[in-house]
Amino acid sequence: MKSIPITEDSLPRPEPSKHDIVRNARAEAKKRIRPIAQSMLPVVERLAGSKPGAKQSAKPAPQQSPKASTEPAGALRASLDTGTDYLEPLFADVRQAIADGHSQSVLSSALSPATGTTGDDVSRALEGLAKLEISGYPAAWTAFREIGDETVIGAVAEEYFMTAFREDTRQAAERLRTALKRGSHRTWSAATLLHVAQEAYAAGELDAAAELIGTGLARPRRSMSGQQRREMERLLTWFPDGARRAPQPVADDGINFGLLGYQQPHGWSRNVGDYIQTLASVGHVLRYDNLEFRGDGDLVDFLGRLRDDVKTERKLPGTGAKVNLVEVYRDASTLQDIPPSTWALAFGWFMHPMFGQGANFPFHENLRPLFVSFHVNKPSMLTTEATGYLRKYGPIGCRDWQTVALLRAADVPAFFSGCLTTTVDTVFRRDGADTRTGTVYVDSPVTGEGTVLEQTQPDMLKLSFAEKLETAHQWVRRYHEDYKHIVTSRLHCFLPSRSVGCEVQFLPKNRSDVRFGGLIDTDDAAFNAIRDGILDKLATVLPLVFSGRDETEVYAAWAEACAPAMAEADAFLAQRPGRAVDASILDQVDEASAELRSGQRRDAVQVVIDLAPAERPHLDKLLASVAAATAGPVDVWIVALDAGDWRPSLPEDSHLVVHVITADSPVARSLEPVVPAVSVQAAVLSVMPRVLRQAPRVLQLSGSSMIRGDLTDLLARDLGDAPLASLAEHRKGRTSGFHLMRAISQRHRDDNQRALEFIAVSHAQNGFDFAVADPSVAVFDTGRYVELDLAVRMLELLANYTVDYSDVVNITVGGLRQDLDGTDVYSPLAAAAEEPRIVSWRHTQKPWNNSHVPFAPEWAGL
Repeated sequence: MKSIPITEDSLPRPEPSKHDIVRNARAEAKKRIRPIAQSMLPVVERLAGSKPGAKQSAKPAPQQSPKASTEPAGALRASLDTGTDYLEPLFADVRQAIADGHSQSVLSSALSPATGTTGDDVSRALEGLAKLEISGYPAAWTAFREIGDETVIGAVAEEYFMTAFREDTRQAAERLRTALKRGSHRTWSAATLLHVAQEAYAAGELDAAAELIGTGLARPRRSMSGQQRREMERLLTWFPDGARRAPQPVADDGINFGLLGYQQPHGWSRNVGDYIQTLASVGHVLRYDNLEFRGDGDLVDFLGRLRDDVKTERKLPGTGAKVNLVEVYRDASTLQDIPPSTWALAFGWFMHPMFGQGANFPFHENLRPLFVSFHVNKPSMLTTEATGYLRKYGPIGCRDWQTVALLRAADVPAFFSGCLTTTVDTVFRRDGADTRTGTVYVDSPVTGEGTVLEQTQPDMLKLSFAEKLETAHQWVRRYHEDYKHIVTSRLHCFLPSRSVGCEVQFLPKNRSDVRFGGLIDTDDAAFNAIRDGILDKLATVLPLVFSGRDETEVYAAWAEACAPAMAEADAFLAQRPGRAVDASILDQVDEASAELRSGQRRDAVQVVIDLAPAERPHLDKLLASVAAATAGPVDVWIVALDAGDWRPSLPEDSHLVVHVITADSPVARSLEPVVPAVSVQAAVLSVMPRVLRQAPRVLQLSGSSMIRGDLTDLLARDLGDAPLASLAEHRKGRTSGFHLMRAISQRHRDDNQRALEFIAVSHAQNGFDFAVADPSVAVFDTGRYVELDLAVRMLELLANYTVDYSDVVNITVGGLRQDLDGTDVYSPLAAAAEEPRIVSWRHTQKPWNNSHVPFAPEWAGL
């Protein structure tokens, strides 16, 4: 038998521990990352202390180390000097740069070959961090999803998993399970453990969430803040065996009736106004004088006391039913054990998402909602499932006209009901004379002689549901008994105090806020109509509920009671803009543009450039790129109303013919009587596809563009029924068409009636929802453009509302467009493409300001 020599290498080795795996991975990462950290050091040092190029979020960096130096690039420089771990200091300084408003510069550096990071997982993480701030989760995920290094993922774990669980739950769960198996999470900060656990919980990854929370709670108390520990402990109460999930005791017989509460894993309300709404809903139940309430003893006792305060004229005969009271979490009902066939009035602000991942809606399957005073604050909650649910239980009584228009656009039957708090006076009977004389300022921007109150009360967190309702009752009782004059910025002070007879001065920050349509600027008759409408409609159906009638009968009665209000909503949505613009304006434009059109060459490519003043000094580069990328004739139409006598320079043998449209141009002057002065440039851009209609296609660019490739295929593309193909909007909060329209309405501020008119006009034109176009790069089908009368429709919007060119393109075109993809157009905010035909820098840093901007060297060489 042959002997085998025993050496150290032949001895069996123990399996590496999780700690060894993580330590070795971090050591390898350190070697690889040092050159990247060195290349990024000048970037973060340049950004530190400088002014951002554009206003960014002032939020603190989510994972900023408390030990990081406040000196420029302090954490990264210190790590390079001492040879310690480079990864966390690098991201600490980058996060600080982003928090200071430099996300555009971070993005440019991450995408630039000059920093030596391009294509590395570190650069992908930097790109993801910047895009998360600039564009939001979808854009950030295009970078984060490409990261393969678990160590890099761990360094940006909070942002990575926040994005991943929203964009790709499966991959997020797999990556998190891998991190837990390797033990990577043991190096995470307490804040990261908490936030990733919250994301995992919201996505249904409860085992992973529990392990993260357990890791955090096992650490010494001094390793985290008291708030972080409390939030970890509180989240555990929402697990299936937690205290918040315990079923509420309910009798086997009787009518189950829910009262809205405001708890959920993400938090719970400290706003007394929320519970004033629930108090108002209780009044509709207490009108029936012989109902027997059962359930939580404190809640039953509170309703018993409150019943004595019901106004005599509001009382109605009851059915003698036994009513089982159930607290229903408005934002987390599916996490409760709701008894079968539980009726509830569904009202208020919908809806707080669970850790930002989406609304807990539709409600629990056992709920039978009657929607009244319903407000949708974020259109994103209206998923296909949500709109189907609302149709099933409609018509939907909406608190404001903005929600009516939104739901109607989503094909949900909806009407204006106004706010439930207008009816809170039901439980405030007045016996004797009104002797109020006091004045109170509730969250008011102005104060004076009188009492000053804040409606957000931290102590609400410590109270039971019954105690919260008692607090709301005492709050309104002070309006009823002590105060004659109210000054407030709070909707749920303004309406309930007016309901109990106070003289109220309402001073909101923005009178065009989407919460207020139909609720402010109401005289007594209009206010009473809202109150009586809610009282009468609910008085039609609640007796059926308390009689135990079948839900089909209840909802049929509800639909019949709401029919007149549905007709009112039809009339509201049929509104037209106050100032009509008819097709005759086009005859004037045609006459004024005759000279322009005479210069249009039939065989030429037509390019319209929307030139901003800051772009004018750099236009020669754009024109040079157009000339280099095209062989045949090109007509360039530069819309620059402030250009005066300025004209760009071109080589004598150029195949480009350039026309400059200024404020003195006849076409611009023909539009001056139609639109405000600030909108004339937008008006000219709106009519250019019509002016140039003898060409089948028109390419429109911003002055922050560069042409890199042949345009023939792009301009010959079949657009189908679409009048244009364009770049998609990628900036955060601007990608939803209905979010855009709401934002536009709120620009009107004190002119809230104009804002409401805009809501009606814009929502009636568009179905819910559509992706917003960025027309800084767009190809127009001129025939389809003329066929749809887009020029007139755009001019009418410009004439009536506070809108810009991009706004009117989106409102008139809506979802009827095609996207230009990454091979057509490159924008740093979108996914990367190697050889795009066009580069657009309109909404990002410019190549003339930052040499790290993608394609900047190519631009400089033109």
